[in-house]
Amino acid sequence: MALEVQELRTEQASQLRQLAQSPAWALLKTRWQRLVQRSESGKAATLRKGESAAYQQGVTDGLEQAGRELDVVLRELEGGT
Repeated sequence: MALEVQELRTEQASQLRQLAQSPAWALLKTRWQRLVQRSESGKAATLRKGESAAYQQGVTDGLEQAGRELDVVLRELEGGT
């Protein structure tokens, strides 16, 4: 049973590494980075108006987390945690 779990984790890591190297993933990450920049600009404009920027910060944080998620999953699969 443990061997099956390890084999599955190894296969998942292999598939995710292939995804990370694909042009489509690079395009998606670039798009997320642009959205983060736009969100930061929106947050700055909101702050200049004297309004709360909590929502914009949440959007920015979510986009940044999405962009890092593949690396997090790979570390978990390869580290066995």
